[in-house]
Amino acid sequence: MREFVEAELQIYLLGHMRLFVGERPFPLKTLPKAKSLLAYCLLHPDTAIPRDQLAFTLWPDATEKEAKSRLRRHLYDLRQALPPTTEAAPWLLVTAKTVQWNPAAPYWLDVAAFTHLNRQQRLAEAITIYLGQLLPDLDEPWLTVQRQSLQMQFIAALGHLLNKQWRLGDWRQAAVYAQQALAEDGFNETVLRQLMALHYALGERATAVSQFNYFAQQLAAELDVEPLPETTAVYKAIQQNQNLERVFTLAGFEAQAESQSASAGAEKPPIPYQVPAPLRQLVGRSNEKTQICQLLISKSPARLLTLTGTGGIGKTRLAIAVAQTLYAQSASHFPDGIFFVSLAPLQKPEQVVTAVADALSVPAKTVEGLREHLRYRQCLLILDNFEHLLPAVGHIHNLLQTARQLQLLITSRVPLSLHGEQLYPVAALELPTDDSQYPNYSITQLQNIESITFFTAVARSTNPQFELTTQNSPSVAQICQRLDGLPLAIELAAARSKHFPPDVLLKQLTTNLKLLTSQAQDVPDRHRSLEAALQWSYDLLSEAEKQLLAGLSLFEDGFSVTAVAYTLLNKPFTTITDIDAETTTLLTSLADKSLIYPAANRMEGELRFGMLRIIRSFAAQKLVTAVKHQLLAKLAAYFAQWEPAIIQAEGTDEAANWGRSFQIEYENITAVLEHIRNLEAAPLALIEAAGTIAAYKNHWLATGDLHTVQPIADMVLAHAEQLPVSLCYRLTISAGHQASERGDFEMAKSYILAARSHAEQTNSPDDLIHCLQLLSGVCQNLGEFEEGLLASQEAQDLLENSASDIKNYVQLQARVYGSIGIAYFLLGNYAEAERYMLLQLESGKERGYHFDIGGAYHNLGVVALNSGDLEKASGYLREAITAFHEAHSPYSIIVAASVLASLAQNLQQYERCVLMHSATITWEQRRSIVLTARDEQDRQEELALSRTKLGEHDYQVAWRNGRNLTLDQLYALALEEQSH
Repeated sequence: MREFVEAELQIYLLGHMRLFVGERPFPLKTLPKAKSLLAYCLLHPDTAIPRDQLAFTLWPDATEKEAKSRLRRHLYDLRQALPPTTEAAPWLLVTAKTVQWNPAAPYWLDVAAFTHLNRQQRLAEAITIYLGQLLPDLDEPWLTVQRQSLQMQFIAALGHLLNKQWRLGDWRQAAVYAQQALAEDGFNETVLRQLMALHYALGERATAVSQFNYFAQQLAAELDVEPLPETTAVYKAIQQNQNLERVFTLAGFEAQAESQSASAGAEKPPIPYQVPAPLRQLVGRSNEKTQICQLLISKSPARLLTLTGTGGIGKTRLAIAVAQTLYAQSASHFPDGIFFVSLAPLQKPEQVVTAVADALSVPAKTVEGLREHLRYRQCLLILDNFEHLLPAVGHIHNLLQTARQLQLLITSRVPLSLHGEQLYPVAALELPTDDSQYPNYSITQLQNIESITFFTAVARSTNPQFELTTQNSPSVAQICQRLDGLPLAIELAAARSKHFPPDVLLKQLTTNLKLLTSQAQDVPDRHRSLEAALQWSYDLLSEAEKQLLAGLSLFEDGFSVTAVAYTLLNKPFTTITDIDAETTTLLTSLADKSLIYPAANRMEGELRFGMLRIIRSFAAQKLVTAVKHQLLAKLAAYFAQWEPAIIQAEGTDEAANWGRSFQIEYENITAVLEHIRNLEAAPLALIEAAGTIAAYKNHWLATGDLHTVQPIADMVLAHAEQLPVSLCYRLTISAGHQASERGDFEMAKSYILAARSHAEQTNSPDDLIHCLQLLSGVCQNLGEFEEGLLASQEAQDLLENSASDIKNYVQLQARVYGSIGIAYFLLGNYAEAERYMLLQLESGKERGYHFDIGGAYHNLGVVALNSGDLEKASGYLREAITAFHEAHSPYSIIVAASVLASLAQNLQQYERCVLMHSATITWEQRRSIVLTARDEQDRQEELALSRTKLGEHDYQVAWRNGRNLTLDQLYALALEEQSH
């Protein structure tokens, strides 16, 4: 990393994320979560981070496919948002499996500079870089440890400087350092005692006493405790005017100075921790965790500790939980870090050295290089899934012989059989003791049994309504018993409880998965593993079912009978709710074999299924690559078949049903488009299908995805001469909409002007009026108000002159009136603005379309608010919210709620203002809604005034409450009547 003065890009994470190119601020216009992605990469610059680890870390509550899909979108967004750079020195090093911030790129990072200066004991320079806590506005669990470590380093540096100035007799500067430390950690009584003593030394006795009294009040209010006796002793000594030397001693300066001299005052760097975060917290196992931790940190610690047990017993989860506990409670035992290496993907024993070297960022991928790297390091290395790589145990022996402070925690189905190896057999989860006693167990007793607790937790993760009851608890207990308490088997069974009651599930396990429930001691381990169970189930399928199961793996997020019939069985397309008999028979047969399940997230009248992730992964291995490409092309054609019905539904309430279908199929649609975009030479028919799908503009906007359409549009429009003009029009309109919604108005304008050209070729007045209306809105956002008004008036003229040729006359009339009204509003002519908006409302009501009615009321509310008629504004805006709710438009509800927040501020309802702004900001981030710079500035001014009026405590309470509001709660809050 270059020095600051040479760096082309300066990045600040301390305080808030800020980027500078040279001396100029660089606005990072990206999805909010992309900032977390950037921060994670920046804070691990020497690590090629596995994509799986990164996805699960950033989206721990998402499914695997959702997490990976979001990572792809956010990674693309981040790369587009960063400053331009050369191919030789990209900011990010991205491969199919890993992501890494390029340590050789020309950048400067404040965190790295602060740590470097701190290690070199250039403390006075270091503290000038620390401008606040590490990314305080990012609520990410993985940031907590490093945030706290940097804060501790900062406070420690101030402490060293404080004591240095005290020894030099510069008490005034020492007091400055103490005040900085106390501002960072308000309850640090050690610093408080020193600050009181320094004020006393400077002749500021009253200030010292006041400092103590204020601190005592804060301590009582926040924690309901009193100051420590040591602090009170300093206070009393100052009150009694005792001699200065005595006060300094009581304040701890002498002890601090001795400690400073003994330790040379160096603050240790944060301990490295590279262990994946599990998707679900470990259930039970508290005794095992404690015992394993003790084996690793006792006076005679185990240097080679192997967790053994059958597949699916939970060795990996237990090892990760042990690592988490050690890092949280005993990290000092491993000052050089705790590292996790998954060996499961490896095929050959010789790959172990490379995998370990990669995890430790060792350049030399050899045994010798690894030995030299670890020779003097005191760290814990976790090697997961060693059983298929046993010939590599010689490398383990060599490392332990060379690196005397290295400790290894291994998970393996079999021991390594090395001298000095400590074995720890991992048992199954605790089970009820006697089948006959199940009915006599109380619910409380059953809930305290590990296997049943785990089953219940997994069941609730797929079915929040699941409860352990007196009726179902005997079946749940028997399921856990028959699955031998194996966590992986219980997890698979419990996941099915979303669709099968426990008694039915118990019967299914008895008939379909009996190999997993065998109590025989001579049963091979492979029969107890999930992979074996899946293979066994697969072998029982007919050839048609095997082909179908493999094909189903290409669906990212569930599948309808219609989609499967068209894509995999070559059935003709009818409607999305059509149920083909042959397809239904095959799918229900797979559901009966517990390989797929009925999906709750479906359209009314639609039959839809889903597949567990691990089963989908298993099925994907059976799908030939060439066949996969053919089927994905067929799936793209299926979604393109929606076009006529979607176009026909535009402007009607039926559009909401298609929007719901689009939401349900969103992950499948984006996966198909990504596949097409990545093809080197896609056929024209496939390109046309991608363009058709990308042109479903309203449905893309409803998902909050503002980035997928543009690259598809650019790819498709490169073939514009070979494609229908009508498709080019719809596609450029869709891309223009997305660009506008994400705030890229220049890009939006270019797309809309292109759409206008296509509309002129089709000779469609409807399309041309729509373009002019959109152009007006974009011009308004660009500050080109006169041009915006002219575009709206041109649309009105065309509307009146072509009334007989226009299909959706009333709808277009309402929207053109709205555009003209907004244009006049922005030009300051409120009377004309209101006149046209009332015309918009009249047209909207004539048509009975809730979205247009809501838009008219919203516009009228904004005009009334800016005219000072707050009562009228309140009525209009609540009418708008109601109409948008009827139109199923969350986006519009959020935007209208933001205006209601401004109204609350004008009514001096400051708590409501903060509550609603906090809620709308949260939902804007989730939906990728971007305000104009003017609107954002107005909001920040309103929040600043509200903070002043409420006070910090009440402001923060309202802010937190707002962030937790659901959309339904925000809707209900918006409907509450506002008055003076």
